[in-house]
Amino acid sequence: MKIRFEIVTQLYIKAFLKSDSNQIEIAHSGVLNDGFQNLLTSLFHIYHFVNEKQESFFPYNSCIKWEDDFIEYLWSISMSSIDSSIQFKIIKTSTGNPNYKETLWDNMVVFNDLFDNIFLSLDNIYKDFGLIGYKRIWEVGNFPVCEYLLLKANRENYILNEMETNEENEWKHKIHRENELFLLK
Repeated sequence: MKIRFEIVTQLYIKAFLKSDSNQIEIAHSGVLNDGFQNLLTSLFHIYHFVNEKQESFFPYNSCIKWEDDFIEYLWSISMSSIDSSIQFKIIKTSTGNPNYKETLWDNMVVFNDLFDNIFLSLDNIYKDFGLIGYKRIWEVGNFPVCEYLLLKANRENYILNEMETNEENEWKHKIHRENELFLLK
Protein backbone atom coordinates (compact mmCIF):
# COMPACT_ATOMS: atom_id res chain seq x y z
CA MET A 1 0.00 0.00 0.00
CA LYS A 2 1.15 3.50 -0.79
CA ILE A 3 -0.24 6.69 0.68
CA ARG A 4 0.50 10.28 -0.25
CA PHE A 5 -0.79 13.56 1.17
CA GLU A 6 -0.89 16.76 -0.85
CA ILE A 7 -2.22 20.23 -0.11
CA VAL A 8 -3.99 21.13 -3.33
CA THR A 9 -5.31 24.59 -2.42
CA GLN A 10 -5.85 26.76 0.62
CA LEU A 11 -7.36 24.72 3.50
CA TYR A 12 -7.78 21.64 1.30
CA ILE A 13 -5.69 18.48 1.49
CA LYS A 14 -6.01 15.21 -0.39
CA ALA A 15 -4.91 11.71 0.48
CA PHE A 16 -4.06 9.33 -2.35
CA LEU A 17 -4.08 5.64 -1.41
CA LYS A 18 -3.02 2.86 -3.74
CA SER A 19 -2.71 -0.89 -3.43
CA ASP A 20 -2.42 -3.69 -5.96
CA SER A 21 -6.20 -3.96 -6.17
CA ASN A 22 -7.54 -0.52 -5.29
CA GLN A 23 -6.87 3.18 -5.69
CA ILE A 24 -8.75 6.03 -4.03
CA GLU A 25 -8.47 9.75 -3.53
CA ILE A 26 -10.18 11.50 -0.63
CA ALA A 27 -10.09 15.08 0.59
CA HIS A 28 -10.40 17.06 3.78
CA SER A 29 -11.37 20.69 4.17
CA GLY A 30 -9.47 22.41 6.94
CA VAL A 31 -12.30 24.91 7.39
CA LEU A 32 -13.75 22.89 10.29
CA ASN A 33 -10.67 21.33 11.91
CA ASP A 34 -7.15 20.05 11.35
CA GLY A 35 -8.04 16.47 10.43
CA PHE A 36 -4.62 16.05 8.84
CA GLN A 37 -2.82 16.72 12.14
CA ASN A 38 -5.35 14.54 13.98
CA LEU A 39 -4.51 11.68 11.63
CA LEU A 40 -0.76 12.22 12.05
CA THR A 41 -1.14 12.34 15.83
CA SER A 42 -2.91 8.99 15.84
CA LEU A 43 -0.31 7.42 13.56
CA PHE A 44 2.54 8.83 15.62
CA HIS A 45 1.13 7.21 18.72
CA ILE A 46 1.78 3.92 16.91
CA TYR A 47 5.20 5.15 15.75
CA HIS A 48 6.21 6.01 19.31
CA PHE A 49 4.84 2.80 20.86
CA VAL A 50 6.66 0.61 18.31
CA ASN A 51 9.97 2.49 18.51
CA GLU A 52 9.90 2.51 22.30
CA LYS A 53 8.79 -1.16 22.33
CA GLN A 54 5.78 -0.36 24.50
CA GLU A 55 3.80 -3.56 23.94
CA SER A 56 1.28 -2.71 26.64
CA PHE A 57 -0.39 -0.15 24.33
CA PHE A 58 -1.49 -2.87 21.90
CA PRO A 59 -3.95 -3.61 20.52
CA TYR A 60 -4.25 0.00 19.33
CA ASN A 61 -7.38 1.48 17.71
CA SER A 62 -8.36 4.99 16.69
CA CYS A 63 -10.88 6.70 14.44
CA ILE A 64 -10.26 10.05 12.75
CA LYS A 65 -12.82 12.08 10.83
CA TRP A 66 -12.05 14.02 7.66
CA GLU A 67 -14.74 16.32 6.31
CA ASP A 68 -15.34 17.50 2.76
CA ASP A 69 -18.53 19.51 2.21
CA PHE A 70 -21.38 17.05 2.95
CA ILE A 71 -19.15 13.97 2.98
CA GLU A 72 -17.26 12.55 5.91
CA TYR A 73 -14.43 10.05 5.72
CA LEU A 74 -13.85 7.97 8.82
CA TRP A 75 -10.30 6.63 9.08
CA SER A 76 -10.24 3.55 11.27
CA ILE A 77 -6.68 2.67 12.23
CA SER A 78 -5.76 -0.42 14.20
CA MET A 79 -2.74 -2.50 15.03
CA SER A 80 -3.16 -5.73 16.96
CA SER A 81 0.39 -6.11 18.26
CA ILE A 82 3.73 -4.35 18.23
CA ASP A 83 5.00 -6.42 15.30
CA SER A 84 1.84 -6.59 13.17
CA SER A 85 0.88 -4.58 10.12
CA ILE A 86 -1.43 -1.58 10.46
CA GLN A 87 -5.04 -1.97 9.37
CA PHE A 88 -6.49 1.01 7.50
CA LYS A 89 -10.20 1.22 6.89
CA ILE A 90 -11.83 4.29 5.35
CA ILE A 91 -15.59 4.62 5.42
CA LYS A 92 -17.43 7.30 3.48
CA THR A 93 -20.58 8.72 5.09
CA SER A 94 -22.92 11.57 4.29
CA THR A 95 -24.03 14.31 6.68
CA GLY A 96 -27.26 14.59 4.69
CA ASN A 97 -28.07 10.87 4.74
CA PRO A 98 -27.32 9.09 8.02
CA ASN A 99 -28.02 5.69 6.39
CA TYR A 100 -25.31 6.09 3.74
CA LYS A 101 -22.11 4.23 4.50
CA GLU A 102 -19.57 2.94 1.98
CA THR A 103 -16.27 1.23 2.73
CA LEU A 104 -13.73 2.76 0.33
CA TRP A 105 -10.59 1.20 1.74
CA ASP A 106 -9.79 -1.83 3.89
CA ASN A 107 -6.11 -2.79 3.67
CA MET A 108 -3.08 -3.63 5.74
CA VAL A 109 0.13 -1.63 5.50
CA VAL A 110 3.59 -2.47 6.74
CA PHE A 111 4.81 -0.12 9.48
CA ASN A 112 8.04 0.99 7.76
CA ASP A 113 6.33 1.46 4.38
CA LEU A 114 3.63 3.65 5.91
CA PHE A 115 6.04 5.97 7.71
CA ASP A 116 8.32 6.14 4.68
CA ASN A 117 5.31 7.33 2.64
CA ILE A 118 4.38 9.85 5.33
CA PHE A 119 7.94 11.20 5.37
CA LEU A 120 7.96 11.63 1.58
CA SER A 121 4.64 13.51 1.76
CA LEU A 122 5.81 15.78 4.58
CA ASP A 123 9.12 16.38 2.82
CA ASN A 124 7.32 17.44 -0.37
CA ILE A 125 4.92 19.67 1.58
CA TYR A 126 7.87 21.26 3.43
CA LYS A 127 9.71 21.87 0.14
CA ASP A 128 6.57 23.29 -1.49
CA PHE A 129 5.49 25.64 1.32
CA GLY A 130 8.10 25.90 4.07
CA LEU A 131 7.05 26.37 7.68
CA ILE A 132 5.48 29.83 7.38
CA GLY A 133 3.93 29.19 3.97
CA TYR A 134 2.31 26.02 5.33
CA LYS A 135 0.66 27.99 8.15
CA ARG A 136 -0.54 30.62 5.70
CA ILE A 137 -2.05 28.10 3.28
CA TRP A 138 -3.34 25.55 5.84
CA GLU A 139 -4.28 28.14 8.51
CA VAL A 140 -5.81 25.64 11.00
CA GLY A 141 -2.49 24.23 12.13
CA ASN A 142 1.26 24.46 11.94
CA PHE A 143 3.54 22.26 9.86
CA PRO A 144 4.05 18.96 11.74
CA VAL A 145 7.71 19.70 12.51
CA CYS A 146 8.16 17.09 15.23
CA GLU A 147 6.81 14.28 13.06
CA TYR A 148 8.91 15.42 10.11
CA LEU A 149 12.13 15.63 12.14
CA LEU A 150 11.61 12.22 13.76
CA LEU A 151 11.04 10.56 10.39
CA LYS A 152 13.92 12.38 8.71
CA ALA A 153 16.33 11.48 11.53
CA ASN A 154 15.26 7.86 11.32
CA ARG A 155 15.56 7.79 7.54
CA GLU A 156 19.06 9.31 7.62
CA ASN A 157 20.20 7.28 10.65
CA TYR A 158 20.76 10.55 12.47
CA ILE A 159 20.78 10.24 16.24
CA LEU A 160 18.77 12.88 18.06
CA ASN A 161 20.68 13.28 21.30
CA GLU A 162 18.77 14.46 24.30
CA MET A 163 20.36 17.22 26.32
CA GLU A 164 21.70 16.28 29.70
CA THR A 165 19.47 17.63 32.41
CA ASN A 166 19.10 17.33 36.11
CA GLU A 167 16.66 14.83 37.57
CA GLU A 168 14.00 17.49 37.97
CA ASN A 169 13.89 18.19 34.20
CA GLU A 170 14.30 14.64 32.83
CA TRP A 171 10.69 14.61 31.73
CA LYS A 172 11.34 17.32 29.11
CA HIS A 173 13.26 15.05 26.67
CA LYS A 174 14.81 18.14 25.09
CA ILE A 175 16.87 17.54 21.95
CA HIS A 176 19.86 19.74 21.14
CA ARG A 177 18.57 22.63 19.04
CA GLU A 178 21.49 22.23 16.62
CA ASN A 179 20.35 18.65 15.89
CA GLU A 180 16.87 19.83 15.08
CA LEU A 181 18.00 22.75 12.90
CA PHE A 182 20.44 20.49 11.03
CA LEU A 183 17.55 18.26 9.97
CA LEU A 184 15.50 21.18 8.65
CA LYS A 185 18.12 21.88 5.95
